[in-house]
Amino acid sequence: MPSIFPFINSILERYEAHDPSQRFLIGIIGPPASGKSTLADALLPAINTALGDEVATICRMDGYHMTDAKLQQTGRYLWKGCHFTFEAEAYVSKLEELRASSGSLTCPIYDRARSHDPIPNGQTIVSSHHIVITEGNYLLLDIEPWNRIPALLDYCIYIDVDDEEQLARLLERHQKAGRTKQEALAKAQSTDLPNTLMIRDQLERSTRVIDVLV
Repeated sequence: MPSIFPFINSILERYEAHDPSQRFLIGIIGPPASGKSTLADALLPAINTALGDEVATICRMDGYHMTDAKLQQTGRYLWKGCHFTFEAEAYVSKLEELRASSGSLTCPIYDRARSHDPIPNGQTIVSSHHIVITEGNYLLLDIEPWNRIPALLDYCIYIDVDDEEQLARLLERHQKAGRTKQEALAKAQSTDLPNTLMIRDQLERSTRVIDVLV
């Protein structure tokens, strides 16, 4: 993954110039397995260190997965990970609330280790968190309600990955979740790779991306 530090100063400059009555939202966008979470996890301490305090936190799109039970009930389970398998309105509404409010809020988190379901109110964002990093596949998607997100973001970072490396990461991820190699490949081919094409198409048509990492 490229160094995050070349654009730290750009982020900090925008943060210093923004309206202090609103939180500063940073969006990290990219295809599945492109390194969004890794980048967010590296960016968080870099910002806090630069500002000398714990002013930044992360609210991940993953926390807004529909539950497996709901996906089964609605016939969407095989497409888990596609944009229509998220509680998109709840996610967008939370970003709007975070943008407008400086008070304490809770967000769900995704349990990737055990249940593979969201944990409601699994994270608290407190009033001292003036910067919120959010990361996910669909932050630039031109479909309701996702298309309300770009206007909420003060800084956008798009990260991509080589196709061969992406597939290797996806196979490892899906096998860790309990799938066989064949099942992992089928999952990647049915959802992740088609989603990648759609996400890259959104990048081509977007004017909201500030930094692109490949």
